[in-house]
Amino acid sequence: MILRVEVFNGENITKGWLGDMMDIPDPYLILKLKGTPNRRKRTPVIDNCPNPQWNVCFKFYLDPSENRELYVTLMDSNYVMDQELGNKILDLTNFTPGTEEYIVVDYDSGAKVNMKVSMVEDTKPNLRFSLALSDEEKYFVKRRRMHIFEAMKKFLGHKNAPKDQREVPVIAVLGSGGGFRATMSFAGVFKALEESGLLDCVMYVASLSGSSWYLSCLYSHPDFPHLLTPGDLIPELRARMAKSWTKLLTPLNMYNYMKQVLRKSSQGQPVSFTDFFGHLVGDTLLIEVSSQLIEI
Repeated sequence: MILRVEVFNGENITKGWLGDMMDIPDPYLILKLKGTPNRRKRTPVIDNCPNPQWNVCFKFYLDPSENRELYVTLMDSNYVMDQELGNKILDLTNFTPGTEEYIVVDYDSGAKVNMKVSMVEDTKPNLRFSLALSDEEKYFVKRRRMHIFEAMKKFLGHKNAPKDQREVPVIAVLGSGGGFRATMSFAGVFKALEESGLLDCVMYVASLSGSSWYLSCLYSHPDFPHLLTPGDLIPELRARMAKSWTKLLTPLNMYNYMKQVLRKSSQGQPVSFTDFFGHLVGDTLLIEVSSQLIEI
């Protein structure tokens, strides 16, 4: 189920007569719906405007077993610390698919927020709820198993290899975390697996943190897999890591990093130092990026 919340506008947003004399409100809304994977949403800040026009629409993915209470918090943006101007809870327990209602949220200060709330069925879910493999993955496994069957004959010899494709085992390689050390360690593992022929016997590859940085560099490289092997990437990674990360802290880069982090924050997503660190890692490692679909 999807809950759609359309926020139209606010009226008479105030911080009190004294607060308004010192600074006209810069209002925005925070919407929270507990028990949902995307529980927090936020409207843009409208500077110096007691009657803001937001005209934004948000979607919440509902769990039928959870309580449906929508928290609508009215905020004022400040340089140091944002101020809460009001908070209301909307009980949406009686909402059913097809329900649509225009709602005026009244705050104790006299401020109002106009919105429309509706509930619809999710006819095109992004995630498939099933214990079975998807048709696309079944097709991949079938094709990959044929490749592995031939690779295991070469690696083990015909006597010790599986007799048919039904005997082909599902082998996975998982890389652990650990920053740049994990990146280079996983690079060495991949080089050894590829040179020994074991990589051709692997069905799945997964990675975590630093190891995923290596996989990202490898799979996004425009020359992989036809012109570049896992071992060929190691000198490139070494050269990239040898450069000082402080050279990335230019005014232009910091401006771009801050702009992207603020954009993320304006969408209601949490931000932290990790966001800046992620940009530094990306600009260090992901220099040549390709979005092509790779077959190995």
